[in-house]
Amino acid sequence: MLTTKIQEDQLAALKAKDESTLTTLRLLSAELKNKQIDAGHELSDEEAMGVIRKQVKQLNDAKEMFEKGGRADLVAENVAQIAILSKYLPTEISDEDLRSRMAELLTTHATIREQNPNALFGIAIKELKDVADPSRITR
Repeated sequence: MLTTKIQEDQLAALKAKDESTLTTLRLLSAELKNKQIDAGHELSDEEAMGVIRKQVKQLNDAKEMFEKGGRADLVAENVAQIAILSKYLPTEISDEDLRSRMAELLTTHATIREQNPNALFGIAIKELKDVADPSRITR
């Protein structure tokens, strides 16, 4: 399970005295534990990936704000944290593959597209969220 892998990596970072990795994984473990308490059961890998994606999104948002504020030190820290968390997410598909999958969805759900074009975004995000970031899907 993904949560077990994260705990093992956290222990390895502790032993290696890798402070940045350890801090990032501790924050992630806390978020996973909070989600587990809210859910009332052990988290599945999909649920854990959802938490990780949320963390990455928050870090990306913060990174953009730090860039606007001219805080290069904090930007570098966020980039490092994003890299650590991204190891636990599946590799995203290329833009070309994403375009072809979107075209396939457009043809498959043509009637929905005619009735409500925005509904197609919800369908696409639901079906492609494991292989592409939702922000890439909506572009």
